[in-house]
Amino acid sequence: MGRPMNRMFRTDAALDRLNDERDHVAIQVNLAWDADPPDLVRLAALQRKLDGLRLKIHNYKPADA
Repeated sequence: MGRPMNRMFRTDAALDRLNDERDHVAIQVNLAWDADPPDLVRLAALQRKLDGLRLKIHNYKPADA
């Protein structure tokens, strides 16, 4: 018949922090591109950081799994 619709959604604080940090760095990347002229060294470092955060999020396993 299907699953009940009232299942509780559990949040994961560690994953939430990673997502928040990723969003913050993504904003920094966008702002850095808007600089005149853009600081390419800073942009490269921010992009590496963003890529690393995306990889951590992708590979994340909850502590209770």
